Amino acid sequence: MPHCFSDVNDFMKIGGLRIVSLTNISVVTALANDFSYEDIFVKQLESLMDEGDVIIGISGSGNSMNVVKALEYARDCCNFRLSKYLKRFIDLKKDG
Repeated sequence: MPHCFSDVNDFMKIGGLRIVSLTNISVVTALANDFSYEDIFVKQLESLMDEGDVIIGISGSGNSMNVVKALEYARDCCNFRLSKYLKRFIDLKKDG
């Protein structure tokens, strides 16, 4: 877990929030090996994500398929809505 998430997580335990980083290198390597690099975040969200969770996806180019697929999964499974700023980089409009 990146250092900043660890600090925030310690602080937020008081408010009952759960903060999870999906970048644990052991988990990422295992999922990339067993599935694909494009699915490393989706596979984690499948077991961690609940209705009402907030997802933050960061991609330098805005086109990283593993981030795009994770946001698509969040949108489809939990009625997750993208911020207007993210839509500039990724068009994930919900069908129908």
